[in-house]
Amino acid sequence: MSQPTPPRTHDDQHLLNGCGGVMCAESGAGHELSFLQRRVASATPSKWRDAVVTLVLPDGWVQLTTIDDQESVWVWQHSDLTGALHSGEPVALHEVYHVLAAGSHWLNVAPASNTAAAATAL
Repeated sequence: MSQPTPPRTHDDQHLLNGCGGVMCAESGAGHELSFLQRRVASATPSKWRDAVVTLVLPDGWVQLTTIDDQESVWVWQHSDLTGALHSGEPVALHEVYHVLAAGSHWLNVAPASNTAAAATAL
């Protein structure tokens, strides 16, 4: 069985290097979760999708499989999440405000399509 490959663009490396140091100073998709983003995601419960973690890569890419329709979804977060998320773990993904919830821990993520668009714009 071959390992799935996360979506890439020619400018992904620029996007991956957008953070400096341990604390993320960026507030864009895949970086620091803002108070407002947390608030609006909480206020729109119908936009959450249940999923299971399929694969976690050290460069921030996470593959999810949605519960309702078995769709494969790739998201990116600037941190290495290999110690925080594990294959088979249940999570929820907010489709409008791009929040990944694993238990009580919430992360700002960039969906693969938004990541490509953001990288192109940089």
